[in-house]
Amino acid sequence: MRTRVFVLAAAAGAAMAVTAPAAANAEPTGGHVAVKASDPVQAQASKKFNGKCKTPKGKKITVSFSPGNLSTTFKFTNRCKQKRAIQVWKQTNGGEKKKGKCFVVNKETKGKKKVWDSMATPYKVTFPKKIPKHCEKPPTS
Repeated sequence: MRTRVFVLAAAAGAAMAVTAPAAANAEPTGGHVAVKASDPVQAQASKKFNGKCKTPKGKKITVSFSPGNLSTTFKFTNRCKQKRAIQVWKQTNGGEKKKGKCFVVNKETKGKKKVWDSMATPYKVTFPKKIPKHCEKPPTS
């Protein structure tokens, strides 16, 4: 019986810890406090980009990411029958936009790649037609 009282007291304390601006955006969901997307403290939304394949026609390569504080994990699905390069574009804290990391993914595969950069935030991804020399090659297996 004491355990249940303690758990309820801890849940009540956690609900009271919500700040006033966040509480204005909060919605009760069965004992939990959910914050609406309009709250500025919430993390940035994930972004998704598509590129066309040479072969087979109609297939795509897709990349999605959600920027973090120190790193960003890029999740990719390559449905093409050839290797593809993924060029990341970043924006520095000062607002300057420039090329970032470039990496190559194997044909007909999916996976993820973590990119570390605390001084800039990725904002878009492009798919170069030819694989640039500066791109990081995929691991050979």
